[in-house]
Amino acid sequence: MDVWNEWAPQILVVLSFTLQLLLLLLAGIRQHRGASCLLTAVLKGVLWLAYQLADSTAIYAIGHLSLCDPPPEHQLVPFWAPFYTSVDQTTSPPIPLRTPSSGSDTWFLSLCSGSHNSLRLAAVLMFTVGVIKYGERTWVLRCGNIDTIRSSLRKEPRTKCYFYLEDEPRQRSFKREADEEEFLVRHAHALFHICKFAVVDDSPTDDKVGDTREANIFNVLDDKEKYALMGIELSLLYDVLYTKLRVIHTCIGYSIRVVSPLATAGSLLIFQFGDKDGQHIADIAITYVLLTGAVFLEVISVVMGVNRYFIPSRRRFGSMGQYNMFHLCTRRGTSYTPILGWLVKLFGQDDLWERYHYSGDVEIPEKVKEMAFKHINRITEKGDVNTMGVIRKNWGQRTMERFRWEPSDTYMGAEFQEGIIIWHIATELFLSRFNRVNDQNDAEPTMQAIKALSNYMMFLLVARPDMLPGLAQNRLYQRSWKFLYEEIWPKVIDDPTYDHPCWIIRTMFKELFSLQRDEPNSDSWRPQGEKLASKLLEVWRNYVNEEEGVILKPEASRVIYAVSLADKLKEDSQLLLEMWIDFLVYAANRCSRESHAKKLNDGGELTTVLWLLTEHIYQLRSNK
Repeated sequence: MDVWNEWAPQILVVLSFTLQLLLLLLAGIRQHRGASCLLTAVLKGVLWLAYQLADSTAIYAIGHLSLCDPPPEHQLVPFWAPFYTSVDQTTSPPIPLRTPSSGSDTWFLSLCSGSHNSLRLAAVLMFTVGVIKYGERTWVLRCGNIDTIRSSLRKEPRTKCYFYLEDEPRQRSFKREADEEEFLVRHAHALFHICKFAVVDDSPTDDKVGDTREANIFNVLDDKEKYALMGIELSLLYDVLYTKLRVIHTCIGYSIRVVSPLATAGSLLIFQFGDKDGQHIADIAITYVLLTGAVFLEVISVVMGVNRYFIPSRRRFGSMGQYNMFHLCTRRGTSYTPILGWLVKLFGQDDLWERYHYSGDVEIPEKVKEMAFKHINRITEKGDVNTMGVIRKNWGQRTMERFRWEPSDTYMGAEFQEGIIIWHIATELFLSRFNRVNDQNDAEPTMQAIKALSNYMMFLLVARPDMLPGLAQNRLYQRSWKFLYEEIWPKVIDDPTYDHPCWIIRTMFKELFSLQRDEPNSDSWRPQGEKLASKLLEVWRNYVNEEEGVILKPEASRVIYAVSLADKLKEDSQLLLEMWIDFLVYAANRCSRESHAKKLNDGGELTTVLWLLTEHIYQLRSNK
């Protein structure tokens, strides 16, 4: 306890500085998703903890400084207070300034009453920087929301970029990629107003949609370039909502970028050549570290701000989440739960563990992008998008009409998410039958795209329900997969032809201590998945009273609908693919704009890209 009382300020200031470094180094991790998912999750947890501790540490330290009177050899301690108030965060709540009681001396008065004139001047400079940074942070928090974007669209004229646009990238062989990047960045800035109108759920007036030249250039871009362009625009939107970019690139922001580093560097020089006699060596070392680190952070902040403005960090959107109901049923009872999973379940988070452990990521197939672009162009040309940019027809309706199917709630569901459950189960039955009949795996591009889309929509339903329109259907999902797991899967295991897995000690320990997810894209579960599908096709009539046309178990209803749908599909893979594309584009268009914006802070989704692409194609085509 005596050690804490004597060295608490030193411990707190070092902890605060360490947290600031963590916040700087991990600032971009929130956008990442994909391969190293466990590592990403751990780093995001560290980042979240750093945000929480940065606030609480600063509050506690300022309160501690306000109430204590440092001994003569620790007169440098009050000098550290400004470093707490200049914590560089943009997503956590502001740190409230604590005022001491009337009978206590504040750290600033204590410092100013000292005999070290040079230290007093350095303290005034750092205190000024702290106040400026605190004010800037409050300003950033105020500006980083959709309401501010809506207000700016009403007041500010649209940015004109006519003189800086080119019809195609410059062709310089030694800088080809850089030229293409610059070309796309310029057009992203020129068309960014469409993105801003879309995120506030508003439509631009005729004079704010876009120049004819902008529309012509956009229309001649190929699908790959348009996809990249949407990624850059979403990067700009992320910068507006979740970084200081909007505040930095103003007259006041530029002034702060100039004054703050100069004041911090000046404080370092003053301290270097000032009188430090009688001060504790540890306090002197800590002060040097703080001032040097502050200068470093200021320089990095300026460089990163300028770099992000001219070269936005393009969000690649190259992967899509995967989750498979049949995979969950077959793996849940045939594999060991890792120790990490047991720890999570101890806290009652079984659903959280299953969503994480049995999900995965896959690179977006080119076939998916190609078909999505065709579908978006088709619905905008046919007038299936209203004046607000919203798709008129229900999910799957246009595709069913094209293939001359009668729309039916039995197949499509009363709610959008119910339709996903039915078509997901039907897709697994379709793929299983396709593999048996054709005696080949599902590596064909069309089959690969169908599987990826089916798993992606189920991933959104289970792990990202806020990214889907309509009422959440988690209870319906739970009832459907439990029917498969508790009714059908035991029949597979009890079948004499079923090969039970051999429990090898090496395999057991590997699974127990594994840090990898059990991803649905693995081929290891496919044989069991096909057996589950075959058994379902074999026994489904046991749950139906065919004479009265009644399903005997309510929880089996969507599964039975899926069996009927799979039988009607037969081998029509093109219909199945286009139906999933219809589901995908409908989900992207009907998802709330707030959900699209919030998801950018966690890496973004393919549906967000398609939503923005639909807005651009519709707005520019209408203007033309």
